[in-house]
Amino acid sequence: MIRKSKWKINEQINLIGQMGQLLHHGYSLLEAFEFLIVQFQKSKHIESLLQAYTKLKLGYTLYDVLDNMNFNKRFLAYMFFAQQHGQISLALSEGKKMLQASLATKQKLYKVVRYPLFLIVFTIVMLMFVAQFLLPQFSMLYTSMNVESSNLASLCITISEKLPIILHISLLFVVLIAGAIYITYQRLSPMKKISFLCKIPVVKEYSKMIITHFYAKQLSHLLNGGLSLLEALKIFAGLQHLLIIQHIALSLAKQLRLGEGFADIIEREKMFEAELSKVVELGQASGNMARELRVYSDFLLEKLEQRIKRVIKIMQPTMFTILALLVLVMYLSVMLPLFDIMKTI
Repeated sequence: MIRKSKWKINEQINLIGQMGQLLHHGYSLLEAFEFLIVQFQKSKHIESLLQAYTKLKLGYTLYDVLDNMNFNKRFLAYMFFAQQHGQISLALSEGKKMLQASLATKQKLYKVVRYPLFLIVFTIVMLMFVAQFLLPQFSMLYTSMNVESSNLASLCITISEKLPIILHISLLFVVLIAGAIYITYQRLSPMKKISFLCKIPVVKEYSKMIITHFYAKQLSHLLNGGLSLLEALKIFAGLQHLLIIQHIALSLAKQLRLGEGFADIIEREKMFEAELSKVVELGQASGNMARELRVYSDFLLEKLEQRIKRVIKIMQPTMFTILALLVLVMYLSVMLPLFDIMKTI
């Protein structure tokens, strides 16, 4: 078995891109790997590539080789289907674009939240310092000078004292709940995972879009390759590392064998967008379902990317608003007591 080594996403993109270019220029898979071994001679992954080349010579598929190299699971799904419709070069190109889009989204999200998150953490630390050292001094000063604090000053002081504790408890609570939900979700059967996702509004929306895009894109390739719907769904059912996709495929195939219309089956499936059944109907009417699914998958991907961009745009102003409120509380908790004391002088 190939020794598993960690390939970072940008390293995967680089390898996939070079492999796709070589296949596009007429290289066979073995020739492409021979060329890549020369290119990656000084790379830390050279042993992994040499072992992959040996496995390919022994008859292993590209999907098996990349799976053992720990490549991204979504990309592996592209390669799994490429083995069926034979368009490996196309799958490498589409998989590379998917990974690039995913990496760009993560980098943009990190860039957006990094600075305001640092400021929020810094402000909370300052708030803790004020609550721990400065506010007790004000309380002692109030007592020694026999000054009664205003209601607003008392409120700000109380908030400054309690807020760090509340934030710590809230963070711990969120981490524990998130961990419990993740562990529970991983233990659920595919059917129960689908039911669980459907109960969370935002998660349900994005999960449906991702699954619908995946099905539409890959089904279009398989149908374009001359497979029937049942044959295509049988291939979907072979996805061992994407159990929800596998479960949906088994369910669709079972209903299709019972003689039900494919559009009706799609319409009842909870994890598909409502438009997919209409697209299937259009494809059946035009006699070119592969084309309709391919075009719809492209539109859906664009829609998904736009929604993610909107969420990212909202995040930074929200974080700066939280920061402003924390700064305001800290400022008032320091300045208002000073004003109260100055009035008595």
